[in-house]
Amino acid sequence: MNHELRVFPDPFLSKQTRKVATVSPQIRKLAAEMIEDMREMHGVGLAANQVGFLEKMAVIQLPDMNEAIVLINPKIVYEGGERVVDEGCLSVPDHHQPTLRSVTVEVRALDINGRRFTT
Repeated sequence: MNHELRVFPDPFLSKQTRKVATVSPQIRKLAAEMIEDMREMHGVGLAANQVGFLEKMAVIQLPDMNEAIVLINPKIVYEGGERVVDEGCLSVPDHHQPTLRSVTVEVRALDINGRRFTT
């Protein structure tokens, strides 16, 4: 694993993240390492602060996805519908609970090449 996972109640998890100004080679490297970390931990998502970085970025790979998505400076721009899912968090090990989530979510972010996209 590239980075140590921060586990609740680690105060680092509560710190404010900062916007990524430039998608630099270091940010690309961090994203690639986060994807590896997420897969090794059998997660479906991982935020940078969970592995000790305060950049506004996350990686996601749901079971039905062929590749991971890198979200840099993500912003939710639409949420629709409601559903309850059994959800866990890598930073809160061995804990799952029913969680109210949207059925549809649209996010605007930068990709690994610094291009704006919506998914």
